[in-house]
Amino acid sequence: MRNKENRLLTSEILEALASYPLYSQEHKKIYDLFAVALLRIGNIRWYILEGNAEGDRFTFFTLVCGMGYESELGYTDAGELASIAVDASRYGMPGITLTVERVEDFKPCRLADIEDEDVKNYVARFADDEE
Repeated sequence: MRNKENRLLTSEILEALASYPLYSQEHKKIYDLFAVALLRIGNIRWYILEGNAEGDRFTFFTLVCGMGYESELGYTDAGELASIAVDASRYGMPGITLTVERVEDFKPCRLADIEDEDVKNYVARFADDEE
């Protein structure tokens, strides 16, 4: 998988995910899962926990927040994320197209250390089960 095939697969993300291929954190407790990057569009956030190429596709394992229901873990196709484009004119911003972008200043860390209320609420759901 080369960077030019998908603008979201930056060298920084690919380098970080080399240490976190799919299923590499399945033995960890929820609050100890390590997030390597953050993608967002509007209020929707994908915290990337793991990922690797599978055939001609690149799959992320993410915690997704802000979609109007509880946050959840799941598999996300990098190509599908990169293809999302929302015409912002329907939100009063004519001529603008919103796309999923990488949050440049996100610092990799454990889920428990992320200052995002949705993430904190998600992690708290599992606190009693994992102690």
